[in-house]
Amino acid sequence: MKIMYKYEFDRKISEQIDICENRILFLKKELLRAKNKLGLIISQKKLIEKKINYTFLEELRLKEDRLLSATPSFRKS
Repeated sequence: MKIMYKYEFDRKISEQIDICENRILFLKKELLRAKNKLGLIISQKKLIEKKINYTFLEELRLKEDRLLSATPSFRKS
């Protein structure tokens, strides 16, 4: 009986170790996926910020051009 209980106990411990190892592998894969997604999002954010900055500067340039063309030139008397 003792041998049977010991075998059963060893088997349960072995199962728990396998489950823990599988969980560790799963979590490592999930962490890697999350890091990759975060890197992709950060690169997209940088690209969007560049586009916004370029658009803002372009609009500012257009406004300045319009203002210069709408402003009459001053003549020296």
